[in-house]
Amino acid sequence: MAKKRPQSKGGNTQQKKQKKAPTGQRPSLAPRATGVVTTGKAKRKKKDDKPPPAQGRKALVVKPARGVAVAETVQLWNVFRKKAIDEATRKKTVDAALSALTGKLYEASLKHDSARVVQALHKFGDSNQRAKIEAELVPRLGELAIRPYARHVALALVKRAADSSQRSARCRAVRGKFRQIAVHAVGAKVADALLQTAPKRDAISLRRELYAVPDADLLKAETLSGILNEVEERRRAPILLGVDATLSKLCDKGLAHYAFAHDLLFERCSSLHNLRELASRTAEAHPHFVSTRSGARASSILATAADAKTRKGLLKKCWRSRAAQASLHARAHVALIRFLDVVDDTKQTGSLISGELGPACAELALDVCGAQVLLSLLVDASSKYLSADVKDVLREDPSSVTIEGAPASRKPRAQRRGELAAHVAPGLKKALETRAPVLLASRSAAPVVIAALSVKPLIGDAELVERVARACLAPAAAFSVPDDDVEAKNPHFGGGDEDDDE
Repeated sequence: MAKKRPQSKGGNTQQKKQKKAPTGQRPSLAPRATGVVTTGKAKRKKKDDKPPPAQGRKALVVKPARGVAVAETVQLWNVFRKKAIDEATRKKTVDAALSALTGKLYEASLKHDSARVVQALHKFGDSNQRAKIEAELVPRLGELAIRPYARHVALALVKRAADSSQRSARCRAVRGKFRQIAVHAVGAKVADALLQTAPKRDAISLRRELYAVPDADLLKAETLSGILNEVEERRRAPILLGVDATLSKLCDKGLAHYAFAHDLLFERCSSLHNLRELASRTAEAHPHFVSTRSGARASSILATAADAKTRKGLLKKCWRSRAAQASLHARAHVALIRFLDVVDDTKQTGSLISGELGPACAELALDVCGAQVLLSLLVDASSKYLSADVKDVLREDPSSVTIEGAPASRKPRAQRRGELAAHVAPGLKKALETRAPVLLASRSAAPVVIAALSVKPLIGDAELVERVARACLAPAAAFSVPDDDVEAKNPHFGGGDEDDDE
C-alpha cells in the first residue's frame, strides 16, 4: 500500500493555475526561487566623483579661497580701514593681509566678505601695493565684471585708475568681450564706468563692439552713422539688426538707465531706418532714456516716428503721473515738449495737461525748464522766448515729416497747440490771479505771463488783465520773491530791446 505524502500545515501546496493573459498583454510571471522580494527602496551605487570638464560653464566655477587666510585678512581689514590710525600701522597691516591673499585675490573677490577686503586693500594700499593687486586682477577684469560680488572690485579698479595708461590697460583687458559685459545684468555698470573713464581712442574701440561689426577696427569711421556710410549697402541691414538686438537686451534686462545705452540709442536713431518698429520696441524704457541729453533727443526722434498706438503707450508709461516732474528736469522737458508737439490725440493728452500741468502752472513758470514747457503750448516754435534746445527739437513740423509714406501727424501744428493751450488755460488763469507779482518778478515766468495774456481763451478776459495791471502797479513790498529763486531776483527776462521803450 503506497504511503501518502505529508502535507504542510499551510494547507494545499498545489500552485494555482495562472490565468491566460488577454491578447496584447504580457502574462504575469511567477516569482523566482532566488532572491527576496522587498518593498524597500533599492540602494543606488554611488557614482565616482569626477572632476568637471575643462570647458563649458562648469569650468568657470572657481572654488573661493576660504579658511584661515581669509579669517586673518578679515581681522586685519578691521584694523587698517579705520580712520584714526597712523600710516606705519596701516602699511604694516595691509602688507600682512596682502601677503596672505597673494595668488588668491581673484578667488577672494568672489565672496561677499573677502571681496570687501580686496576693495579695501586697493583703496588703502600705496602705489606698490596697488600695483601687486592690479597685476593679478586687471587681466581678469572681464571675469570680475560679471560676478555679483567681484563686480565691486572691478568698479574699484576702473574708478581708481591713476592715469591714462592705467585706464587704457583696463580697456584692453575687456577688449573682445565688452558687448557681453555691457548686456549682462551684473556687468553693465562696469561697462558704463569704463566708457566714462576711458581715453577717447579706447572709448571709440569699446563703442565699436556694441555695433557688433566684425571688422570695425579695419574701418576708418568712428560712429555708427559713419560705419554705415563706409560699408557696402548689403551690410547695413545686418549691422542695424545687431544694434537693435543689443538695445532690446538692454531694455528687457532693465539696463536702459545707463548712459551708454542712451548714446547707443541716439546713434541708432540718427540712421533714420525702421524707426517706427524701434519706437515700439523701446517704449517701456523711455522714462530712463529722457534723463540724459542723448536719450532725450533720441526719445524726441522716436516720438515723431511712432504710430498712434505707440504714442498712446508712451503717454501711459512715460508721461502719465510724471509730466510735472519731467517739466522741471533739465533734459526730460525737451522730450516732453516734442511729444506734445507730435501727438494727435489731444483729448487724452489734454487730460494729462489739465490734471498734472494745470495745477502746477505757478511752480512751472518760476522754473527755467517748466517755463519752456508752458511757452511751447502758448507761442510759435520760432519764438524768441524759447531756448536753443527747444527750438532745435521743434525745428521740423511733424505734419511735414513723412514716416513710411504717411505724415507723422495729421493735425496742423497751430491747431494742436491751440487745443492743448485750452486745457492749460484754467491753471494759468488761477496762477495769474493769485501769484501775479511773483510771476512778473521772475525772469523765466514773465514771458509766460505775456504769452498767456495773448492766447485764447485768456486774451479777451478784461478782468484778468485788470488784475495783472494792478499787480504791476503794486508797491515793491507786494513782490514776495522766494530766496531760492535766483532768476526771480533778476527782473530782466530777455527778449531783445522791446522793454526799453517804457
